[in-house]
Order: sequence, then C-alpha cells, then structure tokens
Amino acid sequence: MELNLNTSQKLALSQQMVLSAKILQMSAIELNDYLKKLSETNPLVEYEEKAPPEKKPDELKQKLEWLDSGDEQNRYYYNQDKEDEGEDWNFSFMQDETLAEHLLTQINTQRLKPEVHSAAEFAAKSLDENGYLKETAESISSLTGIDQKYTAEAISLLKTLDPPGVGASTLSECLEIQLLAEENPNMTAVAIVREHLDTVAKNQLKTISKALGVSLDDVISAVDKIKNLNPKPSRGFSTNESLSFITPDAYIYKNSRSGYDITLNDYYSPSIRINSYYKTIVKTSENTEAKEYINDKLHQAEWVMKCIDRRNLTLMSTLSLIVEKQIDFFDKGAGNLIPMKLSDISLKLDVHESTVSRAVRDKYIQCSWGIFPISYFFSSSVSKTAAGEDGNGSEVSQDSVKLKIKEIIYNENKSKPLSDRAICEALEENGISISRRTVAKYREAMGIPGTSVRKKY
Repeated sequence: MELNLNTSQKLALSQQMVLSAKILQMSAIELNDYLKKLSETNPLVEYEEKAPPEKKPDELKQKLEWLDSGDEQNRYYYNQDKEDEGEDWNFSFMQDETLAEHLLTQINTQRLKPEVHSAAEFAAKSLDENGYLKETAESISSLTGIDQKYTAEAISLLKTLDPPGVGASTLSECLEIQLLAEENPNMTAVAIVREHLDTVAKNQLKTISKALGVSLDDVISAVDKIKNLNPKPSRGFSTNESLSFITPDAYIYKNSRSGYDITLNDYYSPSIRINSYYKTIVKTSENTEAKEYINDKLHQAEWVMKCIDRRNLTLMSTLSLIVEKQIDFFDKGAGNLIPMKLSDISLKLDVHESTVSRAVRDKYIQCSWGIFPISYFFSSSVSKTAAGEDGNGSEVSQDSVKLKIKEIIYNENKSKPLSDRAICEALEENGISISRRTVAKYREAMGIPGTSVRKKY
C-alpha cells in the first residue's frame, strides 16, 4: 500500500453559476415567483409588485401601429374590443354553473323516492370530465348501500336529463341517446352508432352501406347527422380546473420606420431593491455574526440583480437577431420562416449554444401575427430546392414545407384525395425534394388524416 498524489482538472459549477443559469431560463412569471420567495427569505431584498399599467395617450397609437403590420382580421377584432370597452353593459358577474349543479337542479324538481333521489345525486356527482358515468348500478349500490333496483332507476333517470347524452357510459350510448331523443329518429344513424362507429372513423361508408343494406346516400346523410351531435355533454359547463394562460415574455411591434421594436414584459418582473436599513447595521453594529449574515445576504441579492440584468440582455440580444434573420415572417406571417439553428445566434453573440437554449426556453413573444414560443423560430432545414420557384437552390424550413403540404391538401379533389406519394410529387414540382415518409410525418404532426379518411363521397 502506498499514497500517491495526482493532479487533474475538473469542471465544477459554483452555486452562483447554477443560480445564473436558472435565472436565465426562467420565464417572466417564474422570475416573478422566484423574486417573491427571495424577498421572504432574504430580509435585505424589498419586493415591490407593480401596479396594473395605466392607459397612456400613446398606447392607442402604439397598438394601431402594431395592428397595422398585421392583417385585416386582427384589425377587426381590435375594433370589436374597443367597441366593447365603450359600452356600459349591465351584466351581473355570477360564477358559471357546473354540470353537476345543472343536473341536481333538475333532480330536485322531481318527485322521487328518497333512495332514488340519493342515488341520482351520487351519480350526478360521479360523472367524468366528459359527462359520462363510469359507475354502474351495482357499484353505486355497494358504495352507497342503496338497493340496486333504486340505483338502476336513478341511472335511467339521469340519462333523460338535459343535456342529452349525459350519464352515458360510452360514446356510442351518448350519441344513441341524443338520436332517440328526437321526434323522428334517424334509425340508420342509430344503427351506425350502435355497431359501426369504428368504421365511420375510418371513413369506410361503403362497408357500412353493405352491412346495413341501405343506400350510400342514406349512410352519408346519417353520418352527417352523427357528426352534428355532441360527443361531450359536459361541454359548455364550468369546471373546477384552472385555465392556464400564456403570458408573453416580450412584445415585438412594428414602428413607423418599418422596423421593429422589442419590449420586454416587465410587468411580471417586479423591481427589487436592497433595504438601506441593514447597511447601517453593518456600519454601527459590533456583532460579528450579524455582520457576516447581512454580508452573505447582501452578496446574494447583488448577484441575483446581476443575473436578472444578464438574463434581460441575453434575451433582448437573441430576439434582435431573430427579428433580423426572420424578418420575412414578421412582415408576411406564417410560412415565411427560413432555417435557423441555435448556433446561428450563439456565434453572433459569442456565447455557447446552451446559453441561447436557456434564454429561449419556455418563453413566448407576441407580435402582430399572434403569440409564439421563441423556439418556434428555430427551424431546421429539411431539404434544398433544386431549380424551383426561386431558382437559386435555397434551403427550405420545416414551417414552409408544412404550409405547402397543407395548401396542396386544401386544394385537392376531395372525392379523390392525394396520397402521400402524390403530395411528394407535387412538392417536387415546387422544387422541394423530401421523402414520402417525411410527408406522412409532417401531415400527421399537423393533425391531417390519411387519404381514406379525407375522402368525401
């Protein structure tokens, strides 16, 4: 046994570097929450939450310049908002009614046996998020101790209530209840929802026609009827789930000089400052432990403020380069992105790619075309045009290819929809060379079904 000394270099991250990386990748709301918690643990940090911004005279002009860079639809919605602001509506703000409350109101107006009433209330409160009842008469009986004949009666009652289809156990039963509730039910449609819903999803209407022994026109009419039904009876009612809204981290406006201005959303990044009271303690107090404690907290607060400044500077620099490189998108909208990688930004900023990746992570910008994740603007090249429309062999982004595929499918003959191979050939005519498999991948990513499902009879 012997003792040896070896020297080696290791890359180690200090706590300050880790904190800097975390703050860099925080969104505006996450940064706001972090600063609020910091003020609770660090007595030197004074957290000042900003009041809602007041409307300024220049705000209308700025909005109009911004909307002027968009399309007529944006301008129409903006005018509608302004008209609504001027109206003195006499609305009473009441909490929306849930599906369970709506059903209980109907149950309470009926004369029922106490056991049926209790079982019906239990069933109404046991519906899933779509308005379906997964519990059975037997399971409700075992959970409540009510006789099974009463729980079965309660479930039958629930299926007669409004909205039609509520209380069903499956999609097929839900649609069947709605069809049978009509004065003159379409029995072909009833037969289809009972036995051939999967076949409808595959758009194999001729198969259904042969199976039911009815004409193809009758099947088409019945399927159109089914498509107009409500597959989710809970739709339109309030839920207990909280909605999550996207808050942009930056705004990009078109200015009067035909350029673009970038503004960070600092409303969710409140200002913090260091309490001067503790500085006097350091000067006057003779308590060494108190001085060390305050000194540590002071260094922490100063470092956080530096990290925030660095985060904002990196984000602004990144957005400036994105606007510069993707200027066609901001001028013309979707379908005009050019291929861009993280390295394109990192090289110009002279930082590592991971820094740019953290700077854009989970962050959004708002422009005249809507709200977009910043990562949306990083689109890799999928091919090169040969001597296509531009004739110069330029690279093509995924965004442009997807938009072209959507355009080709939109203009196809619906009775004879194009196969992925045919779409591939149509792209080739436009100078875009990609494989059939890539076409299928992009089509599925856009939620566009295959040939057989798109076909219209």
